[in-house]
Amino acid sequence: WQLKLWKVSVWLAFLGVLYTALLFIPVSRGSAILKVAGLSFEESIRYHIWLGHMAMAVFIIHGLFYVIIWASNNNLHEMLVWTRVVRSNVAGELSWLCGLGLWVTTLPYIRRTMFELFFYTHQLYVLFVFFYVLHVGASHFYMFLPGLYLFMVDRFLRFLQSRQPVRLLCTRVLPCHVVELTFSKRLGLHYNPMSIVFINIPSISTLQWHPFSVTFDSSLEEVELTVVIKSEGCLLEALYQKLSSKNVAVDRLEVAVEGPYGPPSTDYLRHDVLVMINGGVGITPFFSIVRHLLAQRTKAPRLLLVCAFKSSAELHMLDLLLPVSPSATKISSLEIQVEAYVTREKEPQTAQFEAQTIWFKPSQSDAPVSWAVGSNCNWLWRGAVILASFHCFWSFLVFYTYPRESKSQSHYQYPTWLRAFFMMLFMFMSIVLVSTVATISIRRKEAKEGGQI
Repeated sequence: WQLKLWKVSVWLAFLGVLYTALLFIPVSRGSAILKVAGLSFEESIRYHIWLGHMAMAVFIIHGLFYVIIWASNNNLHEMLVWTRVVRSNVAGELSWLCGLGLWVTTLPYIRRTMFELFFYTHQLYVLFVFFYVLHVGASHFYMFLPGLYLFMVDRFLRFLQSRQPVRLLCTRVLPCHVVELTFSKRLGLHYNPMSIVFINIPSISTLQWHPFSVTFDSSLEEVELTVVIKSEGCLLEALYQKLSSKNVAVDRLEVAVEGPYGPPSTDYLRHDVLVMINGGVGITPFFSIVRHLLAQRTKAPRLLLVCAFKSSAELHMLDLLLPVSPSATKISSLEIQVEAYVTREKEPQTAQFEAQTIWFKPSQSDAPVSWAVGSNCNWLWRGAVILASFHCFWSFLVFYTYPRESKSQSHYQYPTWLRAFFMMLFMFMSIVLVSTVATISIRRKEAKEGGQI
């Protein structure tokens, strides 16, 4: 029975490698694979969740089966073995513990009620992958290398984009605890309606990133990008209080932006009538649809917008439905009917203050919102970065990780776990080197061409 249990455990390990090979593809936000598959980043998350549950389930059973075999043979000391040639049990156990801690916090109740615990614990994936590679060795690392490599390229490019402070032009502060932030964006940065961006405000929190819907359509406004933020939660409430305070003047607000990410298509244009139903700040994704229809040269669908708000003060969000100064011709060509309902007030209340606009003085270091590796032909640049970095990675492997064996040696010069460590190190070095060089060169080229607004 021990031999059968061992065979089952080995097959579970191979199945876990397969799940791990696919695990990182759905969370590559800028991956062309998602675009080809017709999936948005939000839609692909479900596949990452399914693959993560299946991978951790088989890994946990795999580890428990080995412990049962060792215990039945009085060989529990095998759990402390870190050998030179075969699998490192210690590395596997450390990866198993990191994965278990990560997996427990993904339970729906914990994720919804303690999201920050879920988010920060999820960063254990770095240690999980690190010790996992040391455990399986270089030979099995190749099996899930493609998915991990594409994720690492995408993640580092997003890191480079998020390190650049963006140019915040102005903000509109509404009495319903809503602010509208308007950024400068680079010419040629196109995105579909209902796209989102991730925003970080270092003066309030250096670690927290929040997704917000882009309200401007790129075809209607070529040099500006706008998001609407509702002050819910400690971070966003602090932002609203900082901008709405009359005692402290804010000349500049440092903001970092990652994205935009959006749906791959706009299928709603094929309908004759669009019915959009929302509650509260959920109206913001529809702003971009309305403005996208304003930019259409052909006949646009008729719109019925049904809104539900808690208080009458939130009706001010309807002021953001249309651009500030669109042409009368475009407005008259769009048939739109708005029905707004206030659900928690019997009588309208007077607003504490009128909406106000604050103009900022950006720093010279601030840049317009742009892609990490250029706005034009973005997918070609990403493909070039992937190919160039992989070529660099393979060169490292050929010349350093696998030296030629001498006639008197029957094994590689380095232990299995050390060769796996070199593979991860050279993969990271190649991605960082090529991605950084590509990003710097493209930004310099765009600056010389006068691309900044």
